[in-house]
Amino acid sequence: MGIDWVHHNLQTHRPVLRTAAGNRRATDVGAWIAIADATPRVSEAGWRRSRTAGANGGAKRSVHAEIRGNVVASETAPGALSGDVAGLRRITYNPNTHAAGEVPTFRYADTQEPWSGSALVIVTGGYAYEVQR
Repeated sequence: MGIDWVHHNLQTHRPVLRTAAGNRRATDVGAWIAIADATPRVSEAGWRRSRTAGANGGAKRSVHAEIRGNVVASETAPGALSGDVAGLRRITYNPNTHAAGEVPTFRYADTQEPWSGSALVIVTGGYAYEVQR
């Protein structure tokens, strides 16, 4: 079994899941999804393309940042989890905020320190929330 990954759809404002078992096809999982052994991934090449796409006539929005891990629950298959993120630490990604010469990274919203991964996160509303470090 491979690694699943999730990204936020900017049009529907919902998480989109691509599973290793599903030939990487996009799946709508509802308003939230829980990912175990979550790690961030930002494609530098994809991010650079999105920065120059507007000038070249292409789409400025692209999927170049995602969270990878193993899906353990979602709105459509909640198990013992819920999508309640009240009180959880928020993780954010902003492709326009980064130091000169660096690629943007996922960061904790409260401290802006880089996020390198968590044992369990819930992705909802365009953000990830750390359930367990």
